[in-house]
Amino acid sequence: MTSTEVKKLLLAIDATYPNFNVKDPESTARVWSDLLADQDATAIFGAFKTYARTDKSGFAPSPGKLIQTAYELTHKDEADVSESEAWAMVSKAIRRGIDNSEEDFNAFPPAVKRAVGTAAQIRRWALSEDFNEGVESSNFKRAYRVAVEQEKNNALVSADVKALTQGMAARLEG
Repeated sequence: MTSTEVKKLLLAIDATYPNFNVKDPESTARVWSDLLADQDATAIFGAFKTYARTDKSGFAPSPGKLIQTAYELTHKDEADVSESEAWAMVSKAIRRGIDNSEEDFNAFPPAVKRAVGTAAQIRRWALSEDFNEGVESSNFKRAYRVAVEQEKNNALVSADVKALTQGMAARLEG
């Protein structure tokens, strides 16, 4: 978002929420511009509209709440895959066997891929004589919940913070 778009957003919030009391409009605009710099203005304004129409607290949204709401609105398809539906995809891939494991794995949504690990895991399950669907399903669903939460959290982190943490990780490895 540009600083002009952020200022329009702040004016909309101010007009909607009488308790949104900004002591220093320029500082507020600078901070919000920094926090929303990597966000799509249309998505954030849509998130604000959604928040204003659905929230019953009477309190203005924070930048984080708008980013989270925008993410949820723009990634609705990913959030619609339940644990059971995700396991059904994996179970079908296991039943299709080792010949299709790579193709099936590549077709999975990102969170399902992350919970499974690799196409080789599909092959291992397909070949295993000791495969216990109840146990593996339970383990997968737990891993899937974590993967979905990690994907969401990763998407909410700003690009500059990601670059900073990647740089720190590279220095620790080197």
